Parts: sequence; structure tokens; C-alpha cells
Amino acid sequence: ATVEGVQFVENSDHGHEVMPKLYYVRLSAADGVTLLRFYFPNPWLDDSEKPTEFQPELLAYFEEFRDRYVGTDGIVLVRRGGGEDRYYADVAGITAEV
Repeated sequence: ATVEGVQFVENSDHGHEVMPKLYYVRLSAADGVTLLRFYFPNPWLDDSEKPTEFQPELLAYFEEFRDRYVGTDGIVLVRRGGGEDRYYADVAGITAEV
């Protein structure tokens, strides 16, 4: 399969109470099937993957890559939560839903 879509995802519908959100990049085929996910370090887990206080420096990794790539070459931001997915073409003001 060929990668046809790239999404930066903020997912709050994942079923883990300890972690309010998961952060990852999703590569998908033309039919929407997920080919691969790359997870960023979770800011609510320590190095042993145990719950800890929020670590903003870990969230910064995701935000830096998201801000660099969303809006280029069809790469979008997806915010999952409340049972729905919202797709955005840009993170600076998030004005364009796709």
C-alpha cells in the first residue's frame, strides 16, 4: 500500500483515564486504512510508562513537529474527542476545516 494521507492526531477518545490525550502521526492509504502510527512521548507518563505529573517539555516535541508540517503537502491536524474527528488544514488559528 502507498501512503496517501498524513495526520497529526490529538486523541482524547482512547479509553485511558490516566492520560487525557495521546499524540501521534498517522499514515494512511487512499481508502483511509491506517498503515502506521508513530507515537510521541506521552506528557502524562514517566520513562517507565507510569503516571506522573504533566511534563510540558514532552508535549513540545509533538507541537514542534505539528506546527512545522501541518498545512504542507496535504498534512492535516486531527482532533479526536467526544466521539467525533475534526480535521484542520492549519494550526495557526485553525481556520480551515477539511
